[in-house]
Parts: sequence; structure tokens; C-alpha cells
Amino acid sequence: VEAISGRNLGVFDSRAKSSDPYLELSMLIDLQPTKHRTSTKNKTLSPTWNEIINFEAKNFPPQLTIKCFDKDVIGDDFMGAVLFNTTELQEGDSIEGWFPLTDMKGVTSQKYQGEIKLKITRS
Repeated sequence: VEAISGRNLGVFDSRAKSSDPYLELSMLIDLQPTKHRTSTKNKTLSPTWNEIINFEAKNFPPQLTIKCFDKDVIGDDFMGAVLFNTTELQEGDSIEGWFPLTDMKGVTSQKYQGEIKLKITRS
């Protein structure tokens, strides 16, 4: 998974009128939750990560969950998620695009603003 960038993210630091976003990517691999995290990008609503995260699994899990958080001193704020159905990808396939942030059920609302640009490759 390549976490490329974000755009039009919501303001979660009201004083700075900005956010400090990072992504948490997770899959259930061999019945074990596996998580990876990008770096935090300070004071931006349009972060650029350009980070590659690799998941290794014998049996490819059916879902990739990408959660976006705003880093805070006490308790990070959930900014939204992308729930990607990996069964759409065959071995060697790749998909790249902008994915809207939603709640954890895949429902969009004004609370979860913005999009994340990802490139997802199954190798």
C-alpha cells in the first residue's frame, strides 16, 4: 500500500484551524490484527506522506482498513476511514485513486471530510 497524500481534510485543531494527520493501516492476517502507521504531518489539511506499507500474508485478507487521525497531546481524534474490499484485486493488480473518508460503516457525512490518495497493489 502506498499512502500518497490527503486533501480537504477536516479541521480538528480549532485554534490552529488545521490538523496533524496520520494514517493507521490495518488488516486481519492469519487471524491476527496487523497495523502500520504513517508519519504525522503537522498543521496541514493536505498532507503528503509518500510512504509504502507492506503487509505479508499467505492468504490475502478480505479488507484493508485505513483510519485517519489527528495527533493530539491527549487522545488522537478520529478523522475518518477508508474501508477497502481487497477481494476486488487479483494477484498483480493495482488500483490508485482518491478515496473519501467515511465513518467505520462506510457512511459519508459532514463530520468526515476529505479524501486520501492511495495506491493499493496485490503482489
